[in-house]
Amino acid sequence: MVKNGLSDQQPTTLRPGSRWRKRLVLGVSILFATVLTGAVLAQIILHFFARRGAASPIHLMRVWDAKLGMSHPKPSLLLRFSGMSGDAPETIIRTNSWGFRGDEFSPRKTAGIYRVLCFGDSFLFGAGVNNEDTLPHRLVGLWSVRGRRVEAYNFGVAGNNAFESTKLARKICPMIESDAVLFYFNETDLWGISAETSPFIKRLSDASSFFSILSGHLPFLKGEIEQVLSQELQVFRREYRGRPVVAVCGDVDPLLLRVLSARDIPVVDVTAIHTDRRYHISRRDGHLNAAGYAAVAAMVAKRWPELPPQPIGAVQSRP
Repeated sequence: MVKNGLSDQQPTTLRPGSRWRKRLVLGVSILFATVLTGAVLAQIILHFFARRGAASPIHLMRVWDAKLGMSHPKPSLLLRFSGMSGDAPETIIRTNSWGFRGDEFSPRKTAGIYRVLCFGDSFLFGAGVNNEDTLPHRLVGLWSVRGRRVEAYNFGVAGNNAFESTKLARKICPMIESDAVLFYFNETDLWGISAETSPFIKRLSDASSFFSILSGHLPFLKGEIEQVLSQELQVFRREYRGRPVVAVCGDVDPLLLRVLSARDIPVVDVTAIHTDRRYHISRRDGHLNAAGYAAVAAMVAKRWPELPPQPIGAVQSRP
């Protein structure tokens, strides 16, 4: 009712509970918008750097290998480039006919030779350093000085995670005679493993490199990641039984260390080298420089005789 132009209705007053709910909705909306904006910006930045990375010879020359079910550098490749990665003024990358870094080799090993197959990502591949500075090459040099005939071959693929490195080892080891396997893992080796847990997560990871990286740090996915990786390593250990398997780990997630321990894979911890950015890390991209690989190789060569089940033994090296 209106009297003298004035309404007799009382003004609406918000109850405390209603005011609290509105503030909560507003806060959640702002938080969601902030996270969404950050994700979009991160995706744009990652896409920019991915495009820059795609221009580098290493990524540009990758090919799909139907037999292995994954991509790796083009076989019989010789690349010279500068300023892309690492601290060296010029980097020379050679791949063999298998499509992996290093010299040619026969699937059958020579009697008296101790052969180590090495698997990992760009840290094993040796992004930014020449072939002679990579970990497998330096290990052979150190073991040679100690009077051992050793071969170490590099099956590192830039961008692989721990699951993909293990999967590649399962493919390669039946094809090539060997005496031991060395994995090289670092802080990025859980990225993208969540894609193996479900088709939905895989679609998200394929659509967004930001989510692929983020998923390795999400607590609610850690259990699935641990299970998937543990199962793959268990299968590998069963197939490669009776021979030493060693993991070189630099600043890795505790989850990965837990999985390696559960599968009885001894670890050489090189975190001190990975975190020494003054002397051992490239100023350009965060990979190890030549001094870093020399330090890691020295630590692995020193620890190897202590690792189960048996030391390499007194044999002599071949260049």
